[in-house]
Amino acid sequence: MNYLPEPFRIKMVEPIQQINRQQRIEALLRAGYNLFGLRSDEIFIDLLTDSGTGAMSQEQWAGIMTGDEVEAIDRAAKETIDRAAEVAAAMPEPSPEALEDEVYAP
Repeated sequence: MNYLPEPFRIKMVEPIQQINRQQRIEALLRAGYNLFGLRSDEIFIDLLTDSGTGAMSQEQWAGIMTGDEVEAIDRAAKETIDRAAEVAAAMPEPSPEALEDEVYAP
């Protein structure tokens, strides 16, 4: 049996097309056999670089954007803002003279 890998380029999962043998030969000749000279649409599986090794599918991204992580970020941001407001409220308000001295110091 001949097993081919799934036809996806990893960044966000997107379907890709495999070019035929003749197209691959022409692409390699055009690039001077330099794999870095190939266009991304001419690469079916990239075994040369580690690009895409930590990529997530669009479903995974959607889950993050709509899931508990977003709520946790919102809660953390609100806690930070509330804490900053408490610290600011506890500080004495400077007199106008003190502000003037800091801004217009000689």
